[in-house]
Amino acid sequence: MSGRKGAVLVVGGTGHLGAEVVQELHQRGYVVHVLLRSTGNATRLQGLCKLIQGDVSKPASLQGVCAGITVVISCLGVSTKKGSGNPANEAKKVLQKGLIALFHEAKRAGSVQQFVLIGSVLSRQLRYQWAGYQAREAAVDVIIKGCQDGNMAWTVVDPSAFFKDMVNILRLVKKGSFTGLGKLLDHKANPIHVQDLAARVVDTITRKEDRNIRVAVGGPETFKYREIIQLAADAWGMKEVKIRTFPLWSARVLEWFLQGFAFLSVKLQRFQYFLRFLVILSTNDSVGQPTGKRRLDAFFTELASQARQAAPALEAEALPQSDAQALLTED
Repeated sequence: MSGRKGAVLVVGGTGHLGAEVVQELHQRGYVVHVLLRSTGNATRLQGLCKLIQGDVSKPASLQGVCAGITVVISCLGVSTKKGSGNPANEAKKVLQKGLIALFHEAKRAGSVQQFVLIGSVLSRQLRYQWAGYQAREAAVDVIIKGCQDGNMAWTVVDPSAFFKDMVNILRLVKKGSFTGLGKLLDHKANPIHVQDLAARVVDTITRKEDRNIRVAVGGPETFKYREIIQLAADAWGMKEVKIRTFPLWSARVLEWFLQGFAFLSVKLQRFQYFLRFLVILSTNDSVGQPTGKRRLDAFFTELASQARQAAPALEAEALPQSDAQALLTED
């Protein structure tokens, strides 16, 4: 598919990756539709796409959303931020039941030729170790089986990690220290810039070799986490960073404790969900096929520079905070 032949439906189009996928599709000349629970969050997408209201967790609202659509791209994720619900329950509702409902709607439309969704390089082999992986992989199973009739192709793009995931390392290093878990420092990752990942996601539409497979992708450089910490220190102009580690058993004990008490509050449930993810990161490499050209050291240097420039304005309350300013100047 090229030019303005057919239309692409993006789900999760207001998220970190989804918004970049919409931008990439628009730049390449595709007709873009974006499915949203509320059109009030779509300021960034104005002029780039047609907005369609619907909620994957409410299958009845999906009726007709795939009419005339040639490709569906799901960038759905689950938030663990304040105000969100139990992330394990949300993962099952959105990443499993919601994705399956969307897939069935795509099948009913009859026009959809390809269903693309975003996974993780770790999710297939570790699907039963984290609720987010388990939910999405259950949906992938249904989608692959549903495509066996040959009427629709499927593609799962499995990124290693995002540059944005590394921002917390940059924040911690700014304070002069970094605290890790277990042997995290010696595990490897090749995080990818969101724009490079978005470009690779859109490439799957025209690359026949990407159909009916999983595509593991990462950035052009692979690092141990201790090397990423050093890149962050270099961005701040620091010669030395104090590094502390907690033994993995301490996290496992805390996990065991939370299993008995997490039901008491959503806050504890979100922390348990996040802690399980940290344990996975601390015990596994996260590396995909090298993709893109953007480098992590340049990303860190740019964010550190923005933070330095923003600090005086923020102190004077003269300007609203950008995402980078908020992440890098908070105490």
